[in-house]
Amino acid sequence: MVHLRRSIGLAGTSTGRTSNSIRNIYNNEIIANPDGARNYTFLQSQASVQRMRHCRRPPNPDTIEDLAGILNEHMAYASTLQHPPSRFFQQLFEAEGETVGLVFFNLDAIEKYRNELLSVRVAGIDGTFKTVPKRPSQLTNGCLLTFHVLFHNVSFPMVYALTSKMTQATYESFFHIVLRILPLNYAQLTIVTDYERGLMNAVRSIFNESNLQGCWFHFCQAVIRYCRRTLNSVFHLFQNSPEANRVLRMVLALPHLPAEVHPECQFTMAEGFNTIIEYANGIEEISERLQGFLIGYIQQFWFNQIGASCISVFG
Repeated sequence: MVHLRRSIGLAGTSTGRTSNSIRNIYNNEIIANPDGARNYTFLQSQASVQRMRHCRRPPNPDTIEDLAGILNEHMAYASTLQHPPSRFFQQLFEAEGETVGLVFFNLDAIEKYRNELLSVRVAGIDGTFKTVPKRPSQLTNGCLLTFHVLFHNVSFPMVYALTSKMTQATYESFFHIVLRILPLNYAQLTIVTDYERGLMNAVRSIFNESNLQGCWFHFCQAVIRYCRRTLNSVFHLFQNSPEANRVLRMVLALPHLPAEVHPECQFTMAEGFNTIIEYANGIEEISERLQGFLIGYIQQFWFNQIGASCISVFG
């Protein structure tokens, strides 16, 4: 039992394994120590490993600066898991005179693949909220921002930022760091983002040589969410009317048309939209009920405010 308890404790608290399932660790270790399992149950091992893990955890940081201090104090927390490890946590960053986040990237990997990065033609920027830690509490109003590159049709995340704000100034500060450390051919780069205004404005400001393109997935997601809102009262129409449903599907397909006249396509997004309007107006049962959706939302917001050039994913 002593050997089993010791081996489970080591396996459950060793570097890189502190998030592993205690059940899996226990099952693996009792294979090598079957006799010990008679007197040392899984519940006992679970309680023991949880106590040991808790003792080894650093204190929860109260501020972003505290978190940076913990990462810098324990190099294992700030480094990658491969051997030899590379520095991953790099620095704090500021916006408008205030510390707003932490930046992570692997400079060794960037240098190793410098030539490949120079050939990249598409990059993406995405923010997520699900993986943001609860502490420090400043981060609850921010996101995990990731700058990806597309190489051989595979997306590789290159630079990360944990942010406490989602403002244009925060994005611009982060993009200055990306511009400094990522050796990309920015003049020939297309950067794909969602349709957050501050994010798009920051991309235009910092990556002024690059082409900004909206994400088709986020376009479809935004349109569907609009339709689902009770006040818009069109979702049930799309569900119950085949003609209205066809209108929705045509709207979702609009970004696959070019924003301007193109030799490889005889229609532009504007012409495609006008065709949808004509189709809807020709069906009395849906024409009036879709005016708010087509004119008030698709035309006024997507075409007039966002612009076809940012929506189109043609080519």
